[in-house]
Amino acid sequence: MLNISSVEFDSGYHDYFNRVFPALTFQLNERNLEVLFVPFHDEQGQLDRFTRLYREGLIGGVITNLIPRRYQQIAKCLTESNLPYMILGYPHGFDCHCVFSIDRYEWLPEFQKKHPFRRSFLLISHRGELQLLEMPFPEGYFWLAESLPLNDELLLDADNLIVCSGASLYRRLTTLPRNAVIIEEKRQRQQLPDNVPAVIVDGSRRNEIVSLAARNLADWMLNDKEPEQRKNQIFSNYRNFEFCF
Repeated sequence: MLNISSVEFDSGYHDYFNRVFPALTFQLNERNLEVLFVPFHDEQGQLDRFTRLYREGLIGGVITNLIPRRYQQIAKCLTESNLPYMILGYPHGFDCHCVFSIDRYEWLPEFQKKHPFRRSFLLISHRGELQLLEMPFPEGYFWLAESLPLNDELLLDADNLIVCSGASLYRRLTTLPRNAVIIEEKRQRQQLPDNVPAVIVDGSRRNEIVSLAARNLADWMLNDKEPEQRKNQIFSNYRNFEFCF
């Protein structure tokens, strides 16, 4: 179950879906498990579709991601069911089976030694809408940060740094930031625009999350082995990085 709408899919803003869904399908198929794809737009839709499929006996396990700050009902439902499940992401406040990464932005202090800024913001896309999250995040976890709407005042302030999660997000900006740095994976570095600082990272950690979720769910479904570890943390893929100026 992945959070994506038909509008987002048609618009092409579905990098997460492209990265996660095919890999999950292939890995579960290799373990003799068939995959039913269930898109959802909001938490209530996610809960309704899961409840119906579960009640009618159409699924033997579930892997799902979450909507930031809107996961209380589905996380409670999954943890209280007797169905094998894995959550992609970390529902804060729940003791559950989940796989997530902690992006601690280890490169940021080193970057700011040479480029001091008063405030830093992470540019993200949520439901196809560009938003800003102020850094550092509460408890080091970006889902706990309040999202801010884009505005020219924040983007053009000389004391602000805008951190863009990928060159594709940067290109969607109608007003280019006064100060920006782009985080990009090594395999995508050729997409970087000229004259914009970038942090090149190893994206392999994302594959580890998918592999761990598929392996845990398959072992639980096929061998009745519920994972011993409930919160499977994957450390940041930003630990190994290089600057590109």
